[in-house]
Amino acid sequence: MRIDPTKTWRAVEARLARERDPRRRKNLQVVLAHMKAEAAPDLDALMATVAENARYRAWGADDPLYSPEGKAAVRDFYTAFVSSGAHRLELDVDRLVVDDDCVVTEGVMRIAYPGAIVQLLGHDVDDPAAYYLFEARMAYLQLTNTITQGPPPGSAIKP
Repeated sequence: MRIDPTKTWRAVEARLARERDPRRRKNLQVVLAHMKAEAAPDLDALMATVAENARYRAWGADDPLYSPEGKAAVRDFYTAFVSSGAHRLELDVDRLVVDDDCVVTEGVMRIAYPGAIVQLLGHDVDDPAAYYLFEARMAYLQLTNTITQGPPPGSAIKP
């Protein structure tokens, strides 16, 4: 299986191309910049899309690292994410909902985890140098009060 990160933002780009409401466009632009920075991975560009009062919730995950609160904790989360090598991901979005206060993306998340990370998480692997596929249905709710109110400075997002 090949991970295609462009699936993550295809629906957002398509909606942005036809969205006329300025506030909704701005919300979509920030989410799009966030998605592309995750895939890069570009920690500074990623953090430029995160508000000071950001709050993440990962239901079913007991480790508080997966549910950071505040921009500093979110930076720690993404620093661990980038350094783990698990940034090879796609969210195959099949539902996108946009309003003035929230952007919702839903679909199948696929992440290629390095075998060494899978071992650190307590699982047996045949080859620590190989990648292992994680797949789950996920929904993300990006509330506009927890994302920045515009694309990062110097971003090249076009309508």
